[in-house]
Amino acid sequence: MSSPKDSAIDEELFQFYLQFRLRQIQKSMLLWEDNSDKEALVNILTNCQHINGNTLRMVFRDIFDKSAETFTYAQPPLTTTAANPVVVNAGEKRRCSTSPTKSSTLALEQDEPTPPLDDTDTELEQEEGEASADSDSSGEEVRPKKRRAYSRKSDSSIPWILRYWIRKAASADLTAMLENPQVTKDIFRSRMNVITKTFKIHYTPQRGSDPPKCRFEIFNQFSYKSPMGQCQLSMIAYHLGRIEEIERDKYSLKQARKNRMRYYQDLSVSLNEPKLAHDSHLQEFPRHCERAVYIVRNLGAYVLFMPEVMPPTTYKKIQIRHLLALKAYLEAKCSPFKDIARFNEKDKLIVSPSTGALTKFLEKDNPHCCRRFTAFSL
Repeated sequence: MSSPKDSAIDEELFQFYLQFRLRQIQKSMLLWEDNSDKEALVNILTNCQHINGNTLRMVFRDIFDKSAETFTYAQPPLTTTAANPVVVNAGEKRRCSTSPTKSSTLALEQDEPTPPLDDTDTELEQEEGEASADSDSSGEEVRPKKRRAYSRKSDSSIPWILRYWIRKAASADLTAMLENPQVTKDIFRSRMNVITKTFKIHYTPQRGSDPPKCRFEIFNQFSYKSPMGQCQLSMIAYHLGRIEEIERDKYSLKQARKNRMRYYQDLSVSLNEPKLAHDSHLQEFPRHCERAVYIVRNLGAYVLFMPEVMPPTTYKKIQIRHLLALKAYLEAKCSPFKDIARFNEKDKLIVSPSTGALTKFLEKDNPHCCRRFTAFSL
């Protein structure tokens, strides 16, 4: 029976945690006084995204094992410390109190909690499945720290199962939206009217021996990390999800997904966002497409335009058990927004007329008195 150490690495889960650790290191300011080490590690992890996890483990394990065998360390006698005490300041003591590996782990894991995962396979995942993340006993020491960081960033009014996905900032935005529902509706309408004019998808079904083609015209580009860029990406993901549904009736599931990945690579070029073409994004984008279609059908088109609460990352990474809980939560909270817009039979977004509430709100209220909401609305 093979040990967990020798079991094959799940490539999707490997890419997920590789990105997760990379983000932690990029955010962390506690690990190195010399940024050159940090920059080197960021570069290494960035390049590791393009290497198979099993290959990477084999190479690094060989390096580390052979390096460890070369050296032996004798423990210093206990009297050395007593005879020659070393005085360190509080900062040095904090850095030296644990081993470099352990201190790095603790510092990183206080920065952002590990996302909750489950092992539920569902219709949305179909052949891809969901990755299980059952922890072993080695993680018990850091769990309390994860949980404390988790609770600091979460809102106690949010159901526990959703506290990773709806953080305090998202909860505050959602509260602001619900306090001014008519204004929020106009904000969503404004976003919808802008985004629908920023791109066009030209899809040509298969003709004879020619494969289907999907070409993107991008009239207005946003950073894919900005709210409007995220709205645009989720809207495009919905349309590609619908195209895949059409193609599944004509081709095998494997071919339909292969086509979708090709479309997405073309999209990254059209958006001039090379980062979107990385393997990790390519692997996650199918979920974005499938779940965008699921969300629109079960909640409404407005969700695509509220990245403050439902960003592309959530579509890509949320497990189905949490997605169902999130659907139920938003259904109960955001039902007033469901009638803002809908997709017709040709997948054209039909937006209801504006009420003028947003204009009156901005004219009447002092933006400094409602900074959170105006920041969201802009």
